[in-house]
Amino acid sequence: NSQVSKCNFTSLELKETDFFDSQIMQSDFYQANLAKSNFSGSNLKSTIFENTDLTDVNFINAKDYLINPLINKIKNAEFSMPEAMSLLNPLEVKISF
Repeated sequence: NSQVSKCNFTSLELKETDFFDSQIMQSDFYQANLAKSNFSGSNLKSTIFENTDLTDVNFINAKDYLINPLINKIKNAEFSMPEAMSLLNPLEVKISF
């Protein structure tokens, strides 16, 4: 239940960190190791994940994240719909409903 804004976590070891139900706005996790961390229920508006280890990370019910699966490690990470559709944005594909 934290509020984090405009913080730089570049290259930090943050394995197994609990960010549950947090507001993380305009922050930077560039090259951070977040393996097995928990972002469930968090709002991640304008937060950067680039070359980040997101292995086994929980993003269930998280929102407003932009995670490029082509430049981040997301193996076994958990996501929920409809926000998980944003993972397709970097692929530049069109999906019809």
